[in-house]
Amino acid sequence: MKRKLKDEDRQAVDLVLDTFPAVGREDGVVAIAGTPTEQRVQTVDQILSTLSQMPAIDPPDDLVERTLRRIEQIPHQAQLPPYLSPGQMSA
Repeated sequence: MKRKLKDEDRQAVDLVLDTFPAVGREDGVVAIAGTPTEQRVQTVDQILSTLSQMPAIDPPDDLVERTLRRIEQIPHQAQLPPYLSPGQMSA
């Protein structure tokens, strides 16, 4: 089931995540279109709190190499330079 955020949910997410000072504003006040309900804000806060408790999984050691190999497999108009792994680089 694919769920989409409603406008009220987006506003609640904006309100919870917008904890950084606004650009050009010393008071950190940011205008948010609409007024999310307190329940929506609490729900967003609970979801983000739950996500922050999940263990962080380190990416695989070969992620860069695999990604670059996949990019090289895509037909390009311009030729990409060959990828050198860290072990192939000369000091």
